[in-house]
Amino acid sequence: MFEIPPATLGQPTAWKGHYYGRDGESLGALNTDERHRIERQGQPT
Repeated sequence: MFEIPPATLGQPTAWKGHYYGRDGESLGALNTDERHRIERQGQPT
C-alpha cells in the first residue's frame, strides 16, 4: 500500500506514469477531465 499526497496546485501527481486520486476511502485512477481540472487550478484567473 502507498499514500498519495495532495497534488501540488496545478500539478497532478503521477506514479509509474499513471495519475491517481482519492475516491472516497479508496484510490482510483484520475480520468482525463479530473486531471485537466487539477491542471487548471494552477492557471491565473
